[in-house]
Amino acid sequence: QRTIKADIQKLYISPKSVRLITERLPYPQSGILSHIQAMGPLQAEGTLSYHPELINGQINLHTELGALSLSGSLTHKNEIQAALYTPNFNLGKLTDKEKQWGEIALNISGKGTLHQKQPPSFSLQGNIEKMTYKRHEYRDIAVNAQYKSHKIEADIAVNDPYLILTAQGEADIQSSNPYLKGMISIRNFVPHALALTTQHKETTFQGNINADFSGNSIENMEGSIGIQDFRMKTEEENYTTGPILFEAADEQGKRTLTLHSDFIRGEMKGDFHLGTLITQCRKLLHIYIPSFVKEPQLKKEASDEVFLSMHIDNVEPIKKIFGIPLEIRKPSHINGYFNSRTQELDFHALFPSFNYAGQQLDNLRIMSGCFNDSLSGIVQFSKRIGKAPVDFKLQARAANDNVLTELKWTNHTENVYKGAISVDTRFMHDENRKLLTDIIFHPSLIIVNDSAWNVHSSEIHLAPGLASINKFTIEQDDRHLILDGRVSDSESDSLT
Repeated sequence: QRTIKADIQKLYISPKSVRLITERLPYPQSGILSHIQAMGPLQAEGTLSYHPELINGQINLHTELGALSLSGSLTHKNEIQAALYTPNFNLGKLTDKEKQWGEIALNISGKGTLHQKQPPSFSLQGNIEKMTYKRHEYRDIAVNAQYKSHKIEADIAVNDPYLILTAQGEADIQSSNPYLKGMISIRNFVPHALALTTQHKETTFQGNINADFSGNSIENMEGSIGIQDFRMKTEEENYTTGPILFEAADEQGKRTLTLHSDFIRGEMKGDFHLGTLITQCRKLLHIYIPSFVKEPQLKKEASDEVFLSMHIDNVEPIKKIFGIPLEIRKPSHINGYFNSRTQELDFHALFPSFNYAGQQLDNLRIMSGCFNDSLSGIVQFSKRIGKAPVDFKLQARAANDNVLTELKWTNHTENVYKGAISVDTRFMHDENRKLLTDIIFHPSLIIVNDSAWNVHSSEIHLAPGLASINKFTIEQDDRHLILDGRVSDSESDSLT
């Protein structure tokens, strides 16, 4: 049997021809066609050969984005071999993401078998000599992967001056219940040098990540993800944490999510979906203040029931790693229960010492719940103002489009500073479904340095483009502050 050969000495395909060819290919809306057109005019040379038992080819392709060398073969037993080499190719222009990607140089080869009624099986190995991502040129990335029966096994090694990474794992990506099992070791990771963050300049990270779970989202995940040997090193500090373990389990329709660490321990348990919890909470608010909170719509009607328990010893890793100026210096607790079907809510949080951005609050307590056909909430804390602590307590109760709010404060010194302000806020809609708000101040007393100030009864009406204040008055003997009038776009309205 003879072998048929063809030598391609010079084949030129203009951009117009590329467009005409790609428009006539199957699935013309496929995104890959725009990538082909992005390469501009194509010039090719190489060889092709055909034998009943073997098809062989080698093509050198020159484009505006760089040069590619492609080679491959296919036997009569459907065994394939292929290789791709480029010394320099503009991946950013190819994907139209030049702010993220730059040039790439790689040498990859693979082999496998095509099956008639089963997915193909193949192995892939090679080296990415350089790859520019966010203006950093990564060097020496080794790849070794196998694919068979919907399962992938892969080893990846990165040996960059600012990232030494080894990853090994296996995954089933096409199953109705996919799984992932693997390990990642990270050393000498400098994210600031890699332009991955503007924080942590001259900071080096290291750690190990182990994953063993099934599911394609947090909603149906079962298994665990763990972080061990975490280290964050700067010129001034060598900071470490103990193991961090996240676990997810599902038993007879009951979900359990747990977090174990030496600084935070938490658990969520029940029949719930994280993706709908916020929406269910908004639906609960709509029940009590329907004019102010529009009823959210769920794609699929469902109910959520969840128990929450969290113990916080400190949040030092959150402050150091993410730069959030939060400090919790004493053990704190969060507990809660929410049932969207029965409209039950019971939430309680206690922080004996809470500091955010330098603002220190002591004995911070947050409570919320549904009682007697109303939604209630309390926030109370002590804050040092000057040389003495001041106790604050904010209470709110919502029902029937009405929110009654009361703020109280008092100090503990000879010169008394205390007060109580009570406000009734009522929401409604006009005939055009525009939100209207009436704010009613009830008579209150404020004591400042042993001097009593009276807050008189008054009303504020808010409408789109209008604020009307009806004699808001604070007075003490012959001293007083009175606000009265209207604020709007009209020149005839004024506030005095």
